[in-house]
Amino acid sequence: MVDASVEECLAYRMLWFGSREAKKRMNHIMKAEVLQINDHSLYYITTRKFPYPLYPREARVRITWMKEENGRAIISVSDTNDIIKDYPVKDGHVLGSVHSVWIFEPADPIKSIGERSKTAVTFVTRFDAGGFIPARAMKFLCKRFLSQASDLQKRFDRTKEIAKNKRRRDLEVDRTALHNLINIMKKIPQDYEQSEKEAIRYAKKFFARCVTQSIKNGIKLKSPDKKVDMKMVHIDGESLCTGIAKTVVNASVEVCAAYRMLYDDVKQKRQHVMKSQVKRINDHSLYYITTRKFPFPFKPREGQLKVTWMKTKDGKMIIDASDTLEILNKYPVKDGHVLGSLHTVWIFEPITPKNSVGGLEKTKVTFVARFDARGNFPTKALNFLCKRLLTQASDLRKNFSKSQMIIADNKAEEQVGEDKEVQNPVKNNKPSDRSNKLKLEVILKEKTNHNSREIERKFLSRMRLKKVDDNTLIIASKPVPGSSEQPKETTITKISRVGEKEAKVEMMTKLSLGKKVTKDDVKKSMRKHLSIGNEAAFYFINLLKSDELKEADGKVVGAQLMLRVKDRAKGRSKEETVKAFTKENRALRELVEKYEFFEPMLVAIVESKLKGTQQVGGRAESLE
Repeated sequence: MVDASVEECLAYRMLWFGSREAKKRMNHIMKAEVLQINDHSLYYITTRKFPYPLYPREARVRITWMKEENGRAIISVSDTNDIIKDYPVKDGHVLGSVHSVWIFEPADPIKSIGERSKTAVTFVTRFDAGGFIPARAMKFLCKRFLSQASDLQKRFDRTKEIAKNKRRRDLEVDRTALHNLINIMKKIPQDYEQSEKEAIRYAKKFFARCVTQSIKNGIKLKSPDKKVDMKMVHIDGESLCTGIAKTVVNASVEVCAAYRMLYDDVKQKRQHVMKSQVKRINDHSLYYITTRKFPFPFKPREGQLKVTWMKTKDGKMIIDASDTLEILNKYPVKDGHVLGSLHTVWIFEPITPKNSVGGLEKTKVTFVARFDARGNFPTKALNFLCKRLLTQASDLRKNFSKSQMIIADNKAEEQVGEDKEVQNPVKNNKPSDRSNKLKLEVILKEKTNHNSREIERKFLSRMRLKKVDDNTLIIASKPVPGSSEQPKETTITKISRVGEKEAKVEMMTKLSLGKKVTKDDVKKSMRKHLSIGNEAAFYFINLLKSDELKEADGKVVGAQLMLRVKDRAKGRSKEETVKAFTKENRALRELVEKYEFFEPMLVAIVESKLKGTQQVGGRAESLE
C-alpha cells in the first residue's frame, strides 16, 4: 500500500527508468539508456554486472503503461527485438530475458489525513538470466528485483507526517479541553451531590491525617526531581503505603487542577499502565478505570476510582480520587488480576500574587496518596511503587516549568538578599520597589573545536533585571551553584538612555571554562560572549527606516554587510548574501524598492566590479 494516487505511482515508475535515483539505487547497473517512443511507451536498454564468474547481462525491453476505465493502471515491461540491430549485444555479454507487470489499484481515501489517496500496488516479475546460476544466487537476484516495490512505498511514505499531524491534532484537542475546563472552574458554579460533598469532607480529614503521619514517621525518599520533596510511611511486610509530595508550579490553581483532571484522560506512555479508561459523570466528576503491570511475581492490579474536584471559598482547589464500587458490576475484575485500593488527594493553594515578581501566578501543590496493593510487599518494593506514584507531582511541575523561558517568581526574603549582591552604579538614586526587579534562569550553549573535536559547553546562569531609574537598567547574571569544573559566566550589563532612540551599552563579563582549556579557547569564547552587544546593535539598526538612519549608522550597516559576506556559508555566492542582507535591513529594503539600481550597485561593490566614471565623446541626440 502506497500513500499516493494511482497517477503519482504510475508517473514515478515510468520516470524511474534511467533516472539518477535508479542508477544510485541499482549500483549493479553498469549502463542504462532510455529511448522515448511516445507519451505512453519507451525502450529501456541496460547492462547489469553479475558476480564473478558470471558474465554481464544485457536487456532490451519495451515499457508501456495503460489506464483502465475503473481507475486501475498497468505497466508492462517485456522483451523486444525492435532495437536489437541498433543496439547489438557486446562480445562477452549475455542477453537476458525479463517480463514484469505493475498493477496500481486505487484505494479509499483516508479522511483523517485530508482526503489523501492510497494505492494498492502489485508487482510481478519473471526473469531468465541465461546460463547455469545457483538457486542461492537466483534468490538474491529475485529479492533485488522485488525491492523496487519497497522503493516505491518508501518514496511516498507519509508515516512520520501522519504521526506528526495526529500529535498536532491531539494537542489541539487537549488544549481546547483544558481551556474549557479552566473556564468551568473559574466561572460556572457547580452543584454537588451529598455523596460528593462527603467525599471531599473526608478527603480533607484524610489529607490532614497523612501530613501529620508523614511528619512523625515519614521516610524521606530520594526524589528524581530536585524541586519536589517526597516522603513515605510504610510498615515492613504490609501492602499499605502512604506517600506525600510537595512542590511549586508556575500556574494558577485552576490550570493545575484542570490539567490533573484531564491528565488521566490522556493516553499516557507509561510502561506499567496496561490499560486505562475514563467515564465522565459531570463537569466535576469522572470514573477512572486502570490496569497496572507489577513486576514478577506479582499479578496485575486493577483500580476503579471516582475523581471529584471542588473549589473552596479561600481559593484552594481539591481533587479527591478514591475507590468506588459503583461500576464494579459493569467493569468486573479479570481472572488473574487483583483489585487494588487507592486514595489520593491533591491540594492546590494559590501563592499571593503580590509576593510574586511581575504578578506571576504560582501554586503550592501537595499530593497525598495511600495505596494498598493487596499482598505481602517488602519495603524496597513499596518504596519503588510509592516513588513512581508520587512522580505525578513532578510531571505536573515540569509541564508548567518556565525557569528557562519566563520570569521566575521569588520570595520576598530572597529578593532582599539578592539586591545586596549587585551594587547600584548610579549614585543619589532612590531605592526601587520590588516590581522593578525581575529574575530568570537561562541556559547558553556554545560549540567549539578543540584538537579536531567538537566540544559543547553549557552555561547555566541566573539573570536579574533591575530598573535603577527612568534612564538606566542593570542586567546582572551569575552562575547557578554547581560543580567547580562546570563552565561559569558572570556578567553585568548597564543600559543607559542617550536619546529618544539611542542607548549606551556597557558590558563586563568574567568567564571560567573549567580545566584543560587553552588560552586560544578562552579568547574565542570571550569574543563570542562579548559579540552579544554587537548583535543587539545590528538588530536595532536593521529596524530603522531609511530617513532615520544617520551617517554613523550607515557605516555600521556597511561594516555589517562586509562581515556577513566574509562569514557567508560555504557554497553561497556574494550576490545571494547581499540580497538576503537587504531583505533583513529595513532601510536598505526601502532603498531597493525605490531605486532599481541600488541592489545591483551593492553587489558590484562587494564583488569589486564597480567601475569609475568614464569620459564619453560624441554628440547627444534624442532617441525618440
